[in-house]
Amino acid sequence: MIRGCKPILMIGLILPFSCTSDDASTEVVQTPTTPAVEAPHVRMIQIADKEQIDSAPSDQFDVFDAKIEGNSLVLVVEYGGGCETHEFELYWDGLFLEEGPLSIKTILAHNAHNDSCEAMIQKEIRFDLTLLKQSLRKSYPDEVSEVTIQISGTKLKPMFSIE
Repeated sequence: MIRGCKPILMIGLILPFSCTSDDASTEVVQTPTTPAVEAPHVRMIQIADKEQIDSAPSDQFDVFDAKIEGNSLVLVVEYGGGCETHEFELYWDGLFLEEGPLSIKTILAHNAHNDSCEAMIQKEIRFDLTLLKQSLRKSYPDEVSEVTIQISGTKLKPMFSIE
């Protein structure tokens, strides 16, 4: 009987020591508690009427940067929260302003879903401008190749060029 107990005892002694490593560069394995990196989500610019724009959520946020990358408007926003999902939508009334350089006015709406947390979150959000490009080509077929995007509440005015 003693012989049958030795392998079990040996396994019990070996296992705790075989799992250790002196290598400081161990690989991190993603577990359900390790957050995955979120791929950037591209939203579409929304053509909306006055009623939709007026009823859009308007929770507090700041815009720190606005630039054009390809067919996307890229905004860097900052807001308080951290406990709920925050949603941003970019609204446009579909009109082109012809005073001075051609431009459009947009409204950036923010829905914080009643997030009462106080962490300061800075996030990059992207809006696909394909609909704007199509409208510009339809309204000004051979005349205009760029439009300034005015973002309500900011002085930032990125220039969108169509090729």
